[in-house]
Amino acid sequence: MISEENAVGMLPPGTDLSGDVHQRLRRVGQQNTEAGDFIGGNLAGANLRGAWLSFLNLAAANLDGADLTGARLNFVRLCGASLNNCRLENAQIRCVDASGASFREVRGTNSHWETVDLRGADFSNAKLDLAHFQECTLASSKLDAADLSRCILAGCECEEASFRGALLYRTNTVGSKFFNADFSGARRFFLCREIVLELLRREIHGDLDRAKIVGAVGINPKWCYGEWAQFLESQPEMHLAAVEIFQQYPQSGCLEALKIGFRPPPAGDLPDN
Repeated sequence: MISEENAVGMLPPGTDLSGDVHQRLRRVGQQNTEAGDFIGGNLAGANLRGAWLSFLNLAAANLDGADLTGARLNFVRLCGASLNNCRLENAQIRCVDASGASFREVRGTNSHWETVDLRGADFSNAKLDLAHFQECTLASSKLDAADLSRCILAGCECEEASFRGALLYRTNTVGSKFFNADFSGARRFFLCREIVLELLRREIHGDLDRAKIVGAVGINPKWCYGEWAQFLESQPEMHLAAVEIFQQYPQSGCLEALKIGFRPPPAGDLPDN
């Protein structure tokens, strides 16, 4: 375990710690027996812009409204912490335990999350466009009304997560799992193959025609709605089943994409919203 002096010293030279953040870190640290522990610390509104925070225990800390723009967090405990309305644009967060943390209305455009435990975390109304989540655990997390447009969810565990009303336009979900995730009212996820496949899969209910639809989507990764529509032309029962499933998600764009046989143009030609 690093000393308290070194824990605070993980902030690189030139980092702006305006106000009494440095003193608050030290004062909270004195209340704990382990150096580097700032459990329950009050850092609301702290200016940690560009800070490099490593090997710190900030469990249950209050970081509401803090500015962590461009910050680097490595091996930090944030379980149960509150980071509501926090600024995390361009932040890099790696090997962090943020289970049960609250990130409501966080601004995290272009943030990078790698191997982060976010089980039960709350990202309601968060702005996470262009964010990158790599091999993160988002099980039972809450992303209601979050902006995840052009976000990457690569190899993430999202079972039983809530995406109610979330915007998922051009979100890359490669390798992620969404078992029992809630997509009620979720918007524009018609390009998210793993999500579409999961929603089709859970509606099979022993129906052979619906099982064939899932097989067609899953086995042919290069297929898009143009190929699916052509495949379903001669299979009226299967086509009807696909329509019934997509009608449950009227804001997803899936039904419209199927009707017109949508084929995505080159990435640069897609509109941003």
